[in-house]
Amino acid sequence: MLRVLSRSALLARSSTCLFTPKTMRMFSTESPIEVGVEGKYQERKEAKRSAEKSAKIGNVRSDGNTLRWYKDVTVAAYDPPDGGRRQWKVQLDGYDIATPKENRLWAPSKALALAVAAEWQSQNDKVIPVTMPLMTLCTTTIDNVPLTRHTVVGNLLQFFQTDTICFRVSASAYPELYALQEKVYGSLMHWFMENVKCGIVKGPPGVIHPPTQPEVTLNVLRWHLHCMDDWQLAGLDAMTAISKSLIVSLATMMGDLPPDEALDISRLDEAFQIKQYGKVLNGHDLDETDCQVKFYSSALFTALLPLNHRAILRASSTTPTSSSQKN
Repeated sequence: MLRVLSRSALLARSSTCLFTPKTMRMFSTESPIEVGVEGKYQERKEAKRSAEKSAKIGNVRSDGNTLRWYKDVTVAAYDPPDGGRRQWKVQLDGYDIATPKENRLWAPSKALALAVAAEWQSQNDKVIPVTMPLMTLCTTTIDNVPLTRHTVVGNLLQFFQTDTICFRVSASAYPELYALQEKVYGSLMHWFMENVKCGIVKGPPGVIHPPTQPEVTLNVLRWHLHCMDDWQLAGLDAMTAISKSLIVSLATMMGDLPPDEALDISRLDEAFQIKQYGKVLNGHDLDETDCQVKFYSSALFTALLPLNHRAILRASSTTPTSSSQKN
């Protein structure tokens, strides 16, 4: 038979269960919160309150139909409690921006933060994500790169093994293009050997099968890539995805190759074909514009980072140990 308890009896039982000697100690003046945990408790509480008040961009429509809901865009410095390097936050109406994975949006340099803020400020009645490439690179760096570093490095090494710079057309079939490739691609291969201190192999003319690169070169290059931080790696990955050449992207990142020249080199074969056969309207021109936006923005992204990119390879030029080569 079911026993029906009165409301007063239920309250009495609940109070008996809740306020045991163990739970009462949590509310006493001698609680651990008062003697050392209070700081962490307040920090978590403050972080939760900050997240609740942040401008969450996960719901911004990719088709550009999200109305602009903010008025002011500002940049503020933030010093992490753990003593890490200073961060620069972009804020909308005083609220921090939360990435799609609800991490705090920040940049490692004030210059990059100001550039991202300019993208937000330039939006008119609607927020169009495709017009904010620097913002996209920042969110990708914060949300994805820390979890996929090994995958990113592996993809970059795959690009290197099929690098455009290592291919040549048939000298007999396309003598003019072959001479141009030898001049332009050859100088970049020389740049790579001078900076990475390793050899590189080019494929035979007219053969589309990629040449086999020396194992020591792959290991040393892997070492250099792992020495980069998440921001450098994200920018390099974005540039390489457009240029289809890790060598071109590295030279651009280090400041030895201007972005416009780098993009021209990556499109050398296509430019030659356009010169020979003409440009396809709404085809070549749109593709060229898309590549310009993506490559120039990723090059600007790396240029605005606070690190000396000219020393990226030179600073980590120590020969990798055998244990490093196995990773």
